[in-house]
Amino acid sequence: SGSYVMLVTGIDELSAPQPPIPAMVIRPPMEGGRWETTALIAVPGEHLARVSTSSAYGTLTVAVAPNR
Repeated sequence: SGSYVMLVTGIDELSAPQPPIPAMVIRPPMEGGRWETTALIAVPGEHLARVSTSSAYGTLTVAVAPNR
């Protein structure tokens, strides 16, 4: 938990490229200390609409940000 990632959004090939969005992975432990297989990602509020739209179109990519 607390790992940084970059979200890359896109709607289609004709859309202008958008800069990646910095985000943070949040994984709450399950009962018994096990971890979920699905990660929750905290996104800055001003990017929610862009991330939501891209996710709905299936064009959201989550990339590891190793230097963060």
